[in-house]
Amino acid sequence: MKKNITKKVISVLLATCLLVSLLSGCNNNSSQSTTENNNDVTTTAGTEDNSTTENEGFQHDPNLNEVGVEPIAKETVTLTIMIQQNSNVEDYTTNGLTKLLEKEANVKLEFMEIPSAQMEEKIRLMASGGGDDLPDIIIHSMSDALVEELASEKMIIPLDDYYENCSVYFKDGFERVLADRGVDFFNYLKTGDGHVYTVPQFNETVTGAYPARIWVYQPWLDALKIKAEDIVTTEDFYNLLYAFKTQDPNGNGEADEIPALSHARENGGKFIDGMMGAFISPRSGADGLNATNGVLSAPYVEEGWKEGIKYIKSLIDAGLYDASSFTMNLDSFKTIMNAEGIQKVGCFVYGYQSFLTSSHPSYYEWTMLPPLTGPEDVCTTTYIAEVPNNRGFITKNCKSPELAFRLLDLMGREDITITSRWGTQDVAWSYVEDLKKTDEYKNVAFDQTFNGYPAYIHAYNSKWGTLQNEHWNNWNPSFRTAEIGCGYNAATLSFAKEGLYNFELARVLPDYEAVAPKEKVAKLKFSGEALAEAAEIKNEIGALVSEKLSHWLTGAADIDKEWDAYVKQLESLGLSRYLELAQEAYDKTK
Repeated sequence: MKKNITKKVISVLLATCLLVSLLSGCNNNSSQSTTENNNDVTTTAGTEDNSTTENEGFQHDPNLNEVGVEPIAKETVTLTIMIQQNSNVEDYTTNGLTKLLEKEANVKLEFMEIPSAQMEEKIRLMASGGGDDLPDIIIHSMSDALVEELASEKMIIPLDDYYENCSVYFKDGFERVLADRGVDFFNYLKTGDGHVYTVPQFNETVTGAYPARIWVYQPWLDALKIKAEDIVTTEDFYNLLYAFKTQDPNGNGEADEIPALSHARENGGKFIDGMMGAFISPRSGADGLNATNGVLSAPYVEEGWKEGIKYIKSLIDAGLYDASSFTMNLDSFKTIMNAEGIQKVGCFVYGYQSFLTSSHPSYYEWTMLPPLTGPEDVCTTTYIAEVPNNRGFITKNCKSPELAFRLLDLMGREDITITSRWGTQDVAWSYVEDLKKTDEYKNVAFDQTFNGYPAYIHAYNSKWGTLQNEHWNNWNPSFRTAEIGCGYNAATLSFAKEGLYNFELARVLPDYEAVAPKEKVAKLKFSGEALAEAAEIKNEIGALVSEKLSHWLTGAADIDKEWDAYVKQLESLGLSRYLELAQEAYDKTK
């Protein structure tokens, strides 16, 4: 591993990753193409204007069956979809999820694949040219700013009337969650003009709310006779990493151990958050902000933030947190973590260990630590609210908007949502109640619970994290509640080795929940001119915070000497104004 990375290179690249990670709430494929198939005879149905009018009320497309009846269309309709390229999706056209959706909706889907990093640029370019080249449907996690921009230019259509008159699965899902949890998640979909333009992805994993979890390699603990339960404070953690560095835990007689490692994409969010929680609440949700008694604040101007940065720098200076983490891409990180032979890495901070292949010897040998406690007895953790994310949009060019909406709504059907994550039903996963009726599983008790939820589905041949042709790699609109996510985790607990990760998660998750911020800042909904103003200020603040972090962590500048000037500079950039705008948005959506 390269150790002699210059401070200048580290500084530039660290600034880039931190700007994305700290103040915000990679896929490649073969080629960009629009699929054409002239062998299938299709009929394009629907009308140019299929919206609600004041005089006539909502007019249903005559080519469609009654709402709730599938297949949706009477005659086959071709719909075009813009979606990002994905290195784990073999072919959208022949994909199993595509074929399932085409059958249930009676549609033919044609795809326009765009590299993920170019999606928003491509959408804006199309819109700036009048939007005539836009597809029927866009599937992308669009920023709120872009949604409002496209809505104001009438490039995408409002979906309020379609939710009211055509939704089956998302409408039911949001109503169930409101009744069970008391949270109106549908409200988070509304833009500043009060309309809804997206069919979202809702993923209530519970575990995903706590992404900065600390993992250590258990065989190294055993070799050094260190117990995980004794790693409680930041001092304990420092000493643990120092032992990994100096006491040859992998037993090969060489000082080749990497005590802690991360990569550029996650470094800013996960590792820094994982350490920072011992000094100050890193962030309690959207936009890198915290809330106390309903009042928002920015953690990156607090003394605890400064002390957290100084602690992280002490790890870097001692060679305990590898500086190459600042420049390493995800693929390089995976290569190191999955390397054959003697184990080299002792710790990472991550939500999951999904970057490890299940065949790697270390896959089942990682132990999770609870959140660390700092020198002032601070112990908290990052909380990222699991709110619906923008995902599916219908453009002005769609001749069958009701059909397009019902297709997107169909993706919220439970079995399709599960398929979009785990693969083909009864090939990659099954409902537990169905498995209990089979000879293979009839003696499996499935009596464990996870976070209070019983076993619900069992994935026994899941296609995830590898090239596959069963789903869209969980990129489509979907509606996955905790009953599904936690029910999946509960099922794995019935299989000792297979469920080891979930045993760890079930064991330690209560520790993270116990120290989570009491007030969660979910998704701030800025409206009108406030959206542009807040975005501009936030970008300038983010750039400064990232720049200073990179300087301080690499030793290019002294944090104690620069701190007061840094806080004043943030104020001059409009921090107070940004908090004022954010407070208004928070008061409307909390």
